This record gives sequence, structure tokens and C-alpha cells, in this order.
Amino acid sequence: MPLLLLGILLASLLPAAVSTSSPQNQGLTFVLTSVPPTLPADGQVYGSLVVSLENASRLPAVAPANISVYLSSDSPSIASVSSQVTIQEGRTFAVAQITTSSTPGSSNITATSPGLRTASVLIRTVVPSGFPDHLAVFVVPPVQLAEPTPIQGQVVVQVEDDLGIPARTSSPLTVSVTSSDSAVANVSSARLVIPAQQSVGYEDYQTGLVTGSSSITVSAAGFASGSSGLQVVRPPPLVLKVTTEPNLIAPGSTGRLVVSLLDQNGDPAEAPADIQVFLTSSNLSLAVIAGTVGLNPVELTIPRNQVYAETTFTSGSIGKTNTTITASAHGLVTGFAQVSVKPIEPATVLRLFLAPNPVPSDGKSTLAIGIGLGAPKNSTLFPSEAGSTFPVVVTASDNATGKVIESVTVTFARGTSYAVAEFNSTLLPSVTTITASAQDLSPAQALMATLNPDLPIGAPPSSAAITPVLSSLPADGNQYEALVVRLQDRSGDPAIAPTAISVQLSLNRSDLVQLGAANGVVTIPAGRGYVIVNATTFAVQGIANVTAESTGLASSWTLLKTTALSPERLALYVSPSSTLLPPVGPAALLAVQLQDSAGNPASARADTTITLSSSNTSLISEPLPITIPAHADFNLVYLNATTRGTAVLTAISPGLQSSEVSFTYSRVATGVFLYANPLTVYPNQTVTLTADVYFMSRPLQNATVIWHVTDGTVAQDSTLTGATGSSSVIATPTGTGAMSVYATISSPYFAPLNSSNAQSIVLNYPTPPAKPNLLQQILGNHLYLGGIAAAVVLVAIIVIVLLRRRGREEVEDEGFDIGAAPGEGTAFDMRDGKFPLF
Repeated sequence: MPLLLLGILLASLLPAAVSTSSPQNQGLTFVLTSVPPTLPADGQVYGSLVVSLENASRLPAVAPANISVYLSSDSPSIASVSSQVTIQEGRTFAVAQITTSSTPGSSNITATSPGLRTASVLIRTVVPSGFPDHLAVFVVPPVQLAEPTPIQGQVVVQVEDDLGIPARTSSPLTVSVTSSDSAVANVSSARLVIPAQQSVGYEDYQTGLVTGSSSITVSAAGFASGSSGLQVVRPPPLVLKVTTEPNLIAPGSTGRLVVSLLDQNGDPAEAPADIQVFLTSSNLSLAVIAGTVGLNPVELTIPRNQVYAETTFTSGSIGKTNTTITASAHGLVTGFAQVSVKPIEPATVLRLFLAPNPVPSDGKSTLAIGIGLGAPKNSTLFPSEAGSTFPVVVTASDNATGKVIESVTVTFARGTSYAVAEFNSTLLPSVTTITASAQDLSPAQALMATLNPDLPIGAPPSSAAITPVLSSLPADGNQYEALVVRLQDRSGDPAIAPTAISVQLSLNRSDLVQLGAANGVVTIPAGRGYVIVNATTFAVQGIANVTAESTGLASSWTLLKTTALSPERLALYVSPSSTLLPPVGPAALLAVQLQDSAGNPASARADTTITLSSSNTSLISEPLPITIPAHADFNLVYLNATTRGTAVLTAISPGLQSSEVSFTYSRVATGVFLYANPLTVYPNQTVTLTADVYFMSRPLQNATVIWHVTDGTVAQDSTLTGATGSSSVIATPTGTGAMSVYATISSPYFAPLNSSNAQSIVLNYPTPPAKPNLLQQILGNHLYLGGIAAAVVLVAIIVIVLLRRRGREEVEDEGFDIGAAPGEGTAFDMRDGKFPLF
């Protein structure tokens, strides 16, 4: 019955959530992946092109509706692709077929879809020619969303040679496929067969509601095994749900506004980061959200790892219509809620508002229960306010699911229209009925659901099932994750522990293994569905029987096998296999491992000495002894080199097959260039020094530049380079002649390095000019006075000339008058302007 009620509750939530005008593909992008990335050029058809959806947070996303993706290849003569593939509604990916030709090469596959960004992937095809010696595994897709119904993916297994190039099988090859955690990812069949003369095989896997990681491992006789990781994650938030408490309110009252997050299944979803929600009211005269300024939306933050946030609103005048509260956020479906403002009537009934609902079954308390007052009248409900202070008792029907802090009494204050109570969930997902009751008022009831995103809602555990992690453990004296004790309900489905459950383990062969459990007891914590038990093996092979028992649960048993492995060959691994000179510290890390004939790690029976020799003794000195201790399968050693070059390193040990690996030490492309501006300065002037630092032929940021100067000072002894690789400092000469400058560069990427050039700044003292004489001063420094003097002299000369000329004329006039009779006029008359005739 509780499951049926929860189904009704979720069904009532989900349609309202998806009925929205928001674009269906809002915030979604799709990506293309080829698994494997290199395919055989053999004319076969491979279902290896994965088209998957992601949200803005780069997490898997489900298709809100069928999405058609159109595919094309720029080189169909090398690899052609299906023209179209559809990502079904509610799914996160689809797989398209690639058909290769007999011509090797590369082909760029492009995918387009209306409203989504174009994506592409490069497919490489090669002609299988090498000897097959190992298996590669690819999980399609590598990340899945936890879903209530099983989701199917594919495990792609490829046979490769020692260079990682696809190779053909000479005969049908049986491959074992296992999952490290079948609750996270269950492989449909433990075996698949790759036909003769083929390179690729396929197997299905299923995921459900259990989140976590699982390692998919493939192995076959005579081949090195391969593994790949798979993750099942919780669905991200998709829908905003808005609840107004109460939705029927009296004028001038305050109400509670709750915005919660739901995933595509209608389950509560935690915010992966702070989510900014924008709230608006369609009619500010009816309801105003707290923090409203003008017509601007109110911003509300749902904190990271939380499923909801709340604020308040204030009602206005009585209205004939409702006001709509809208909540929107980037990439999420918009949520709506209604508020009605009506006249007050005396309270006769209680009302319940549960938000958020559902809540996670995480044992935490949430302010999720809102209690309101109402008055039904003539088939219409009216709001009410408390006429006096009175108590309201709130209870939960099933305290195993959740409780209202035992049984709480909420006090309604006079003049208020609602109150809030906390709901405390347990770790058992289910449904409980919340009841609110008060004297002289009709009680109210509502369903509260608690959900665990990792597990389905189900019955309590009825059995403790024990299974081995590995089919066989190495009998080498090491510790391994050996057993899984898992809780199951009566139907065999996963169940979780509502409280901590102790399980007693019994072992009939203590000479084979020792279980990592105190007194053989392990505890499954509350809220968990399983526990992993470690075991330490001894140097003895055999089979042990392990039994799991717990009070009130059905018991189970399993077999634990240990196998002694003999090392047959050495394997060398170096990383990085190509590095640069000069690094800080060792040049590379080298691992020497003991392996059996199938390439699996094999423990040393006793201390095993390996001699490491080098083909280039100037790069790596020889010999280099390495010891793998007894009961270990590998050891590590650091390589140190002082010059550039390439060396082939060979590991040799009596009775074991030798191994080789190549190591290259190259010169790093670094450079430091120094500039000065200006190169010549006068006393009391400064110069700007700039150092440009390059590493791997690119500007290097955050390198320390240490400045060295002679006959001068710098504003800072050391500076850091910026994004362009440059760093500058101001220098001031203090001596005569030249100031010399160079720089030393320090960085984690290489040893201290001096600048490739130095700068010399010349301090120049200019020669003063000779002192001018008086004339130079007059004509040069006092040119304007000389001009005045010259003008005065010129005027004086003109005046003297005029005076002399007038005196001469007067003399001549007196000569003309000699001999004239007394009383006669002058010799000429100026009245007519003419000279008289004599």
C-alpha cells in the first residue's frame, strides 16, 4: 500500500513538472565518441559510434523527447556511417553503425541536430597485421544515470597487437567479462566469443538505481587482460517545483515560498553547485515576494548539495483572480505556483502543505511541513487566521520512514495564518502519512515520501547474501578485496539497512585465508546496502567455505578459492617514456613487474634480483640492480639522466623471460631574452628592463626572474612573469660608464637558467657649451635689444641728414636775395607754384 501511495504522489508531481513552455533542448549538447577509436580496415560493420547527451555541467542528460541526429563522413571511401540515429526520449545516448572499407586511413564523422551544437570525431582505420597478444575493453557509454528501470549499455572488446593496433584472431576466441560491482553494472553474460579472423566483440551490461563505480574486466587464455571503468551517477536537477504556503491567503498576511529541485524521475535532486533561481509575481497588488525591487526578479540561491531553498511573500488586496509565482533558472524547467487572496473567515479546518516533497532518506531534518487554516463555505474555501494562540499536534504514521521530531506540538500565534514543523527522515525510503490535529478544527492529512537516489523504494532487508569479488585470489600473502556481503529483500532485490546490521562470518579453512573482520563480524552501516570484506591469503592454494549469518536475516554461503601463480616473465614500464632536459628531480619512474604466461601479475616466491642494463651508458649508467621482495610482484625505481639521447633498457633475471623498454631524454626548448629601454641614459634617469621567458617554445607564466646589476639598483630583486611570459623592472644607474644587467630564471619546470644575453646601459654626461662674448650676448641672447638699438641709430642718421639739407637750402636762399632793392619781394613767388624768369 505505501508503494502504491508513493506512485500516486510521484505521478501527480511529474506531469506538472514537464508541462512547460521551456525549450526541450535547453542547456543540452551532444558528443561523439568512437569505441574503440581505431577500427580494422576490413569492410565490416561495427556498432561503435556513440552519440550521447550532456547538460551544461558536462554530466549525462536524458532526452526530453526523441532527438534525431544526422551523421555524415568526410571520407566514406574509408569509413561510412549511418545517415541518422535517434536518441529516444528518456535515454542518454544512441549507437550508430560504422562501415569500414579495405582502405586504411582517417575519416571525420560529423553529427548535427536542430538546436544542438555540431559535434565530430575522427575515426582511424588500420589493416590488422600484428600478432594478437592483448585485449582492450571500451564501455559504451562510460557514465550512466541512475534510473528506476534498467538501462542497457555495451561492452566492446577489441583484440590488439603489442603496438595497440587492432589484430585478427586466428580462431574463435572466448573472452570472460566481469564487473567488479554487479549492483552498479551487471554484465548480461559472463562470456562472449570473437569469431575467427575478427577483431571486435560485443556484450551488453545493465545499470539501475545503484550509483557508484564498477570496473569491467575482460580476459582470455594467452592474452593480456584489459579493464575499463563505468560510473553510475545521480540524475542532475531538471525541474523547479514551487510551493506556496498557504496558496489561499488573507490580505496583508505573510506566506512561505519553497522552491525545490527534482530530477527527470520526479525524485529530489541535489544542486551540483549553487543554483540561482529568479522569482517573479504576475500581480504585485496580490502577492509581493520578499526582496522585490520594482519589477526586477527576486534572486534566490539553492546552495550546493541542497534540494531546496525558501523565502516569504506578502499578500496584498483581495482580488478576483490569482497571481502566479514563477521560478526560473538556467537549464531547468520553469516552475509555477498560484496564490489567491480572499476575505478572512473563522477557521474550521486545518490544511497541510508539504514542501519539499519527496525528501531524501538521509536521516536529516527538513522544514518540510507547513500548516495552514481554512474555512469551507458554500463549496468555496476561504483563508483564516488564528483568533487566539492554540497548539497543533503533528504526527507521522510510520516512524521507520520518518517522524515529526517524535510527536511535535506547533503553536499557532494569534493573527497568524500558517506554521512550520520539521520532518526528520530515516535511512529507509518509503511513504508516511502526516497528520495535523487541533481542538475544534477538522484534522488534515498528506503523504510524505522519502527517497534514496541510490536504491529503489522497497521492503526492509530479509537476507544477507555473500559473494566473492574475484573468482580466485592469488595465494601470495597479500591482502585483497575478497567478499561482498549484500542485503536483499524477499524478492532478491537490493535493500538497505535502516539501522546498523552486524553480520557474523564463519570460515572453515583458516589455513588458506584470514578475513579482515574483528572476531569475524562485519557491520553494514545504516543507509548502506553492502559491505566489502578484505582477506589476506597465505602461500597455500585451495577452496574455503564462508558463511554469513545475522539475527533476523536469512543466512548464505559462498566458496573462496586461492591459486598459486608462478612468475614466468618480466615486464618493464617507464613513464614518461620521453622527457625533457633538464627536469627538476628524477627523469622518469620505471617499474619492473613479475608476470605469469597470461600477463597477469605473479608474486615472487623469494627475493628476486633483476639486472637493468642500458644500450646507451652515457644516458643511463649500468648495471642497475633491482630487487622484487618475496610476496611482491613489482618494484619501482627512479631513472636519472644527465644528457640527452635514447636508450633501450633491458631487464634480465635467471629463469625469467627478459623485457625491454625505450627511454628518450630530449633538450627542452627554453629561452630567456633580455631587453633594456633606453640603452643610454643621463644622470637621474631610469631604464626599464624586460625579460621574456619561453618554455617549450611558448611563453612561460609564473617564472621567477632574479635581476643582477652592476653599478646600479633595481626596484625589485625578483619578479614573476605574466601570461605573455614577460616581466619588467625599473633600474637606476649609480656609477659612471656602463651598468651591466643579466637575469636568472627559476621555475619548477627546469633548473635555474641564465638569460641568453646581457645588457649594458651607458651613463652619458653631455659637454656644456663655451661662454658667449658681449656681442654674442647682444646679438644672440639679447637679440631683441640689438634690434631696438639699430632702429634708434637709423632714425638719428635720417634726422641729421634732413637738418643738414635744410641748412644748405637756407644758405642758397640768402644768395638769391643779394642785389635786390630794399622793400622788393623775393626772387620767386610760391603762390603760383612756378619759378619766375630772370
